[in-house]
Amino acid sequence: MATIEAMKTEKPEVAQAFLDMVKAVRANVAFDEKTGQLHVISILTALQAFDGVAFHTRVAVKEGATRDEVVSSIICCLATCGIGPTMKAMESAVNVLNELDVK
Repeated sequence: MATIEAMKTEKPEVAQAFLDMVKAVRANVAFDEKTGQLHVISILTALQAFDGVAFHTRVAVKEGATRDEVVSSIICCLATCGIGPTMKAMESAVNVLNELDVK
């Protein structure tokens, strides 16, 4: 799974700038962290960034997202993204949900 740790090691100033930008975005959106994470899961499904789907599923659950909310964030992409990306994203998320024992 891709994380920011390699960037922190190789280019710490770039990593910090990225983290500062993320913090600024979070401070300036009109919804809570859980909702934001669910949006990110949908976006990552569309981008076919399945490691990101797994990572942000963990964060969403930590922020209080239910299994149904995570799954719904992926399913809503079906019509626009197609079955392939939706199935792969679902697999990534369900693996995390099962690992975390989210019912």
